Amino acid sequence: MQLALRDGGGAFAALEHTRPAAYLGSLADTLPALKLVPGKPAKALVTIIQDPLCWAEQDCPPTLHEAADSWTYLTSLTTFNRMKKNKINKHIFKGLCAASDLDVGSSSQPLRPSLQHLHCVAGKQPQRALSYVILDDLRASIVSDRQHLCLHARVRIAAASLTGAGRFMITLPASRKSELLLTPEQYTDNVHLRFGLGLTRRIHDEGCSCNCGKKPADFVFVQEFFDHVMSCHKTRGMKLKRHNLILPILSTFFTEQGYEWDTSSA
Repeated sequence: MQLALRDGGGAFAALEHTRPAAYLGSLADTLPALKLVPGKPAKALVTIIQDPLCWAEQDCPPTLHEAADSWTYLTSLTTFNRMKKNKINKHIFKGLCAASDLDVGSSSQPLRPSLQHLHCVAGKQPQRALSYVILDDLRASIVSDRQHLCLHARVRIAAASLTGAGRFMITLPASRKSELLLTPEQYTDNVHLRFGLGLTRRIHDEGCSCNCGKKPADFVFVQEFFDHVMSCHKTRGMKLKRHNLILPILSTFFTEQGYEWDTSSA
């Protein structure tokens, strides 16, 4: 659930996990204004702000020292440089390189981001871009952890990260508004299937079991129970029953397309 929607998750990442991106992005948005603070008392602070390379020094104010630590952490992630190939966030990478006239994809000159150019991304949603650096690294670590992530879960994440698979997550469940596509029940079922949760509303453990005696509670994911029922040697004929049950469901769609659809059982 911590993964981004595009990566098959629910975008419920822990705030502590994305704190470096949020802090550095917020500072980037306020830097231009901080540099213009008038008055003699603010002169010393403005001087320090204009020299980001000194933020990592011990005698620097804690707020700026934390910004330097956040920058060090983010740039140490292998996913940081992927921003230059990301259609949504590549302008942030370009700004951090102060390469306003240079194509990010150009190989004529290497692009090296620097904390000195943090002010160049002010007002360009740097928090979003930097947060995705962390989320992308989280995705890589989760998917590669084959010791704790079973094959079924990896397949489910791959399916949930396909284009459009998570679009329903930003669709409001319908209540009294008929123009909305999803009913509350449909939305809930989609969420349960996306995250591999048990469909307790649809499947009751006491009354639902395979002919061999196994129940949904015997499996980690509810889909594993479905797969077992379809392939168990004691439930012969289930695939044919599934075929017959889906015929009337598809009938309306294919009839609207001009086809003659036979809904009689095979």
